[in-house]
Amino acid sequence: MHTPAIIESEDEWNDMAQRFKKEGIDYNNLKLEHKLLYVWRWLVDTEINLKNSRRMLDKLHEQQHEEIEEMESYVGKIRDQVARQKEDLRDENNRLGEQVRALRKLLTEHEIQNDNLCRCGKNCVGRAKTIL
Repeated sequence: MHTPAIIESEDEWNDMAQRFKKEGIDYNNLKLEHKLLYVWRWLVDTEINLKNSRRMLDKLHEQQHEEIEEMESYVGKIRDQVARQKEDLRDENNRLGEQVRALRKLLTEHEIQNDNLCRCGKNCVGRAKTIL
């Protein structure tokens, strides 16, 4: 009768003996049934650990997904705020440009030059002091 290849694997039997030794179990003094029982328990423990690891991994994936969504939401809010600020700055820049054009027009209409502007400013400040 031919023995299946799984039983003929000397390396695996040696590995199993090492595992028993690592676990503090005397491999050579155990009956095959007892060895099988230990291997079965290790298999069941390994399956439980694998299931728990998968659950933990699923929870971590879910947490990561939630954190990514939260970060995307936060980034979206920042983008919106930056867009509003950009629009506000553009509006302010346009208002200031209009004021500069209006001042230049006034200066031109009153034929006020740079040196003349300083004197006009001093006169205005002087009048304001007398009024206050």
